[in-house]
Amino acid sequence: MDIEKTDNGVLFKVKVQPLARDDEIVGIQGDTLKIKINAPPLKGKANKALIDFLAKVVTLDEEIALLAADLSISHLLPLADAVVYATAMREKAQVVTSDSHFKDLDDVVFLPSH
Repeated sequence: MDIEKTDNGVLFKVKVQPLARDDEIVGIQGDTLKIKINAPPLKGKANKALIDFLAKVVTLDEEIALLAADLSISHLLPLADAVVYATAMREKAQVVTSDSHFKDLDDVVFLPSH
């Protein structure tokens, strides 16, 4: 996924699927982040819902966005997981999870699910 640094933050490609059951980040497809949004694609409703959803999901600063992009590529992590890992790295915190994507990463406490 390509992330371009700008004076106001970062730019990346997003593909939005409107009329989805739930708002959710699907993952990276090629060089694009795919996001499902419940709102209809009428009169800007899906665009507004996307902005509101992203604002609730995470506030990304440039440092976290760029580090997450690198981690996503280098560790084959889904972008959402890479944002979590990048945030933990910056805050010098451990990630405690049963998500297998994190299993062999440094500073992760992996708890296998039964």
